[in-house]
Amino acid sequence: MKVLMVNRTNWNTSRGGDSVQMENTAKVLRKLGVQVTYWEPTHQFDFKQFDLIHLFNIIRPEHLMKFTNLGVPFVVSTIFVDYEEVDKLLRGNSFRAFQNIAGNDRLQYVKTLARSVKGKSEIPNFSYLIKGQAESISYIAKKAAMLLPNSMSEAQRFVAKYPHETPIKVIPNGVSKEKFIHPCDNPQKDVLCVARFEHLKNQINLMHAIVQTDLKLTLVGDPSPNQHSYYQQCLEFAKKHPQQIEILTQYPSEKLPELYKQYKIHILPSWFETTGLVNLEAAAAGCNVIISNRGDTHEYFGDRADYCDPGDVASIKNALIKVSQTPSNDTLRQHVLQHFTWELAAQNTLEAYQEVLND
Repeated sequence: MKVLMVNRTNWNTSRGGDSVQMENTAKVLRKLGVQVTYWEPTHQFDFKQFDLIHLFNIIRPEHLMKFTNLGVPFVVSTIFVDYEEVDKLLRGNSFRAFQNIAGNDRLQYVKTLARSVKGKSEIPNFSYLIKGQAESISYIAKKAAMLLPNSMSEAQRFVAKYPHETPIKVIPNGVSKEKFIHPCDNPQKDVLCVARFEHLKNQINLMHAIVQTDLKLTLVGDPSPNQHSYYQQCLEFAKKHPQQIEILTQYPSEKLPELYKQYKIHILPSWFETTGLVNLEAAAAGCNVIISNRGDTHEYFGDRADYCDPGDVASIKNALIKVSQTPSNDTLRQHVLQHFTWELAAQNTLEAYQEVLND
């Protein structure tokens, strides 16, 4: 079986959860005998050589529309993140006014055009320019052979906003089990947060919360390409509190498993998460976990993790204090290693491919 995987054009230079999901799924699929190729915009492809196309990240439909009419069946990992709340709360007054009048899909359309005008993204597919954001997403969903959301919660949110009758198969995200065989039994450091620096990940509220405690925080991540001003804001705040806050950039991803093991707590107080991949990894390493109460996180972590309100600094602070006083518990670690691995994700993905091709 030959499969072409397609993601946003900057998936490898501005890495996020979608990058990790695609790469790790491909890695295990190759072990299962699937020939996986990544699409590159600078390469010429004979698309008819592929049995199937696997699209990622439906909230960036400008990158995906060109693959919907090639005569090759395609599936979509939706990764349906909702930016509406963070856009409303953290942008300027004129930005919020436009969003309230035009709606979030039209706002995303304008943001897409702005990225291309500034040279931060390729010029969108002509069909996307005509259809716009909402119609393009609906078009992709309806033409797909199958949708592969990361949770049932994500599937329900997506269908509610973009009704369709396309078959759905939930493919939960995972961790690389072999990297987390030995957890740390006695972590020496307090709090870790691994995430790109961007409004969505909410590092600034986390820093405001940490300085109201006696805990020390390490933030690991690079600035999102379009949010350097937010990153500078975080840097300036950290410089005012050098005894409590440390920022590490350009940290090698292959060293993260060992880094997690040094910390008692991992926190991700995002405005929205479909999964919170770094929290899955941190849990597998033995960390106590605090995660946003927004999005689809509860379907993964249940009552084995603690939650915070990303918009409430007191909620983040209280969660940090509570979890810092809670003994490490192996229950969440075992739950993740048993139910959320890339081996399971890839096997489920292969079954989805086979269902589509044998239909």
